[in-house]
Amino acid sequence: RREVIIPHHDTVIEEEDHVIVFCTHKRLVPKVEKLFQVSFSFL
Repeated sequence: RREVIIPHHDTVIEEEDHVIVFCTHKRLVPKVEKLFQVSFSFL
């Protein structure tokens, strides 16, 4: 799939999707990284 999607509340990231996130402040990077972490119970 080669398309740009503007995410909404019901957008689902699927396997093999690529996500690009732009942060306006470096201090927000750890919070964004945490959003994409898989929980231990997921494995």
